[in-house]
Amino acid sequence: MQDGMPPIVCTTDGTTALAHDHSASHGPSGYQLALTVPAAVVKAAVFPVDDVEGLVTAINAANTNGESNEIVLKPGTYTLRAPNNNIDGPNGLPSITGVITISTGTVEGTNPPIVERSTESRAIIERSTASTVLPFRIFHVSSRGALGLINVIVTGGRRVPQGGGLFNRGRIVLITGIPHIKGLVPHRGTYVS
Repeated sequence: MQDGMPPIVCTTDGTTALAHDHSASHGPSGYQLALTVPAAVVKAAVFPVDDVEGLVTAINAANTNGESNEIVLKPGTYTLRAPNNNIDGPNGLPSITGVITISTGTVEGTNPPIVERSTESRAIIERSTASTVLPFRIFHVSSRGALGLINVIVTGGRRVPQGGGLFNRGRIVLITGIPHIKGLVPHRGTYVS
């Protein structure tokens, strides 16, 4: 190593980074390495959504693109008025067959998009309470699907026959933020097959 030059280190993603000399505060051997370690090397698609039609379109696209996807809902209420399909009973949204995270927030830019998740406001996905609306659950996760929900409220779904909020045949359902999923029958909002 040349005198006065920090060592170059190779990171796990093949790029290089410089080690910083902190000998003034950490003593003569005070090099502190700054490594870049990617959380996961996956191709991801981001879908900003602000209405029910956009949510249905985004789920359909995410199911077929072969990527890890994030659907970012603008804070507000997304009211479903009719079943979308009848897989394991009627469902308000397309069955999840891809890898999808649905969160509340905003998206800035396009290359790459920057997702700002909201912690103060939530998106609510609900079944309409109008008397003319047929009973249906909100989400269905197929055996090929994986769904993550971050700061999203799911409410008003009806058990048909299981899972008013969510029927899960998938590998993973990650839910953060509360309240999570509510059906109209206490403690029966989620059904795992």
